Amino acid sequence: MTEQVQNPAQQEAPAVTLQDLAMAARIIDLAVERGAFKGAEASTVGLCRDRLVAFVQSQQPAQDPNAPKDAPVPPSASAQ
Repeated sequence: MTEQVQNPAQQEAPAVTLQDLAMAARIIDLAVERGAFKGAEASTVGLCRDRLVAFVQSQQPAQDPNAPKDAPVPPSASAQ
């Protein structure tokens, strides 16, 4: 058997998704709740978390302001 060696150009580039960024913000929240950061670090960590959350929220599709808050998700949207 022969091994196939992939060309570095053919290898998949690392990627970060919106879900990864949202998870990072949740991890920061959990770490803060558990006291993982010193007081002097809190503002830096908080700024990073706020930037992550703002970016994720800016990439979400706009919601219809006239839609009821508890409106069910249309079947076509949940099938994805």
